[in-house]
Order: sequence, then structure tokens, then C-alpha cells
Amino acid sequence: MAIFDYFGCLYEINGDGKTVSLRGARNVKGKFFIPSQVENQGKTYTVTSIKTRDEWVYEWKIDKRLKDGGSWADTGNREKAGPFTGSLYSETVTANNNVTSVIIPDTIKELSAGAFRKCYALEEVSMPKSVTKIPFRCFSGAKALKYIELHEGIISIEKLAFFNCAALTEITIPSSVKTIDESAFDGNCGLKVVNILNDEGAVIIHPEAFTDRVKINYLGKKGAKKATQAEQKKDATPAKSASIDLEKLIQAALVDGVVTDKERAVLVKKVKEAGGDVDEFEMLLDARIYEAQQKNGKAKSEPAKPKAEPKPAAKVSGDFKKSAVSGGYTIGITADNKVVVNKGGKACDNTKGALREISEKVGFEYDPKWNTQQFGSKLIDFLEK
Repeated sequence: MAIFDYFGCLYEINGDGKTVSLRGARNVKGKFFIPSQVENQGKTYTVTSIKTRDEWVYEWKIDKRLKDGGSWADTGNREKAGPFTGSLYSETVTANNNVTSVIIPDTIKELSAGAFRKCYALEEVSMPKSVTKIPFRCFSGAKALKYIELHEGIISIEKLAFFNCAALTEITIPSSVKTIDESAFDGNCGLKVVNILNDEGAVIIHPEAFTDRVKINYLGKKGAKKATQAEQKKDATPAKSASIDLEKLIQAALVDGVVTDKERAVLVKKVKEAGGDVDEFEMLLDARIYEAQQKNGKAKSEPAKPKAEPKPAAKVSGDFKKSAVSGGYTIGITADNKVVVNKGGKACDNTKGALREISEKVGFEYDPKWNTQQFGSKLIDFLEK
């Protein structure tokens, strides 16, 4: 079993000698882009799975062979440990309180049992279309998880998969799902609305898969008319209406692999009108852009390496209230507080994407939840120091 370290994470070379599995990522923090490829000793490997690993767990247990008096013995047992946390079965498992969001590439086809168990700070996960099942205890105890999209192609959601996910209030089950196992969304799961894109009876649901407070909407062909009427009721949440329409808009906007500032502005406006969460939408949009770029071979497949300290940026004259230049880019804020990024005298279509690229080059740490105005202003301040 050959295991190597790549940017602080452990990877195991699979039997084919060409692919690897992510085995350890306990030290990751913030937003984690799992790479689609990694390198070791001059060879490139494709990352195809996230798997558990064996660990020795020592426990003190009574030796039952002794009839009188009793005796205690130190017994070593092998238990499965998740990539982000400790033992899958022990309730004293070490929790990961650092990783807040994870983007999984399409090269990954398998998630292990307990892959993200007790990742207490994990809020958002971008799932690839290549995964076909959500395994046992995959997100169990991820109490901050509030957004995850399950794509068509997922066949099963196994036992305790989302157990105790307290912040998860609504989820859509794709029509490809055939089974939802016992306690998949039970315990202290905050789920209130489940939209199943199939007809009642087409999915085998365990009687105790959900908590009693969950409302299930079947949105298959037979229930389409009923679902439309239900969405028009006053108790229908704006976020639900927005999520269905916006996903289609995002897909249409990403036909060419990019989203222009104008397209982004239109989408953000629709989110606001529907009463949705703009920050949550920005995360979804960024994930879709990243996926599109990966397919076109434009996205980075590995974490950015530390960059040299940037040289002081020169001030830019013009109509900007404040501005800075860096690596051929000009960043400026106009009189109406709009952030503009130019390269070679031409405005960049994806302003936020350009700001991220500049930040990575100069070593500026940014918050993914910043809007474009916040991002641009703080980056200019950093460059002017």
C-alpha cells in the first residue's frame, strides 16, 4: 500500500498504478478544492475516490476469561477512519472544525462510508455527477451543512447518510434515486421539505428514512400538476422556486464556459426578487463555473503553491475612485462603486474570477462569501500597501 503526501493530504495509489484515493485530509481548512490530479515522484495520478483507512484503536476491556476478581486488558482493534475525521464507529470521533466547503471533481466516482462524518463546520458541498451513491454515514453529524445538490445519476442514499445534519432544511432527490435507507435523514436532521423528482411508489423509502416533521413533495409526471399548485401557495418558500429556475439559467449562461458580469447581475437580481440567499447562490454559481472550466481543461487541478511576496502596485490614473495594477491587470472602482478589471486594455467578462486569479498570484487571502464590491475594494487596499 503506497501512500504519499501531496499539499498536506494523503493519497493511496490504487491497484491499477494510474489512479489514487484521497485517504487523509484532516488538516484542510476553509474552502477545499479536491484536485482531479496529483503528482508524486514525477508521475501524475488521477484522483478517483475518497476512501476510509484502517486505524488501530486501543480500548480497555474486561477479560471475561477470569471468573473471579476480573482483570482489565488493553486490546487493539482495527477500525475504519474517515479522511477528514477519526473512527467511523466511535462516538468520540475527532471532529473537523476547519473545512467549510468542499468541491469534488468529476474524476471521483466513489465516496467512502463516513467520508465527511462530523465535519462540524462544513456548510456547502459541490457533488460531481460521477458519484452514484451517498454511502453509510457519509455526512452524518455535519451539523452546519446547509447546501448540497444531488445530481441525476445517484441511485441510492444509504443508512445514516445525513443523520444529524441540523442546518439542512430542504433537499431535492433526483429521479434516478431508487432507494433511501433507514435513518438517512433522521436524528437531529433539520430537514423540513423533500422534493422527489419522481412519482410516489417509484422510490423505495424506508419507513424511518425521514423525521416525522418532513413534508415530501412528489414531482414526477403524475404529481406535476399538484406540485405546481402547491408551489403557488403562500407557505411555499421563495428559495425553492428560485433554485429550480436559477439552475436552468446558470446552465444556459454557462454554455460558453463563462458568465459575464451582465449575466451574473441578472441572475443575482432574480435571486433577490425571489427572496433567496445571494451568498449561497454565488457559491453555487462559482462551483458551476469551476466544473465547466475543469471540463474545458482551464481550471487548476491542484492547490496553488505559495507565491513570492508581490511587488508594490503602481497607482492608476483615470476615472476610478481608487485603483491598482498587478501582473498586467488593472483593478478600479468607479464613481458608482462598480468594480472593473481590465487586462490589456480590455474589460474582463468574469470580474470575480479575475479577482480570484489576481489574489492567488499575489498571495491575498479572500473570503468566498464576499460580493464583488467587497472583494475588489479589499484587494486594491492590499495591493496598495
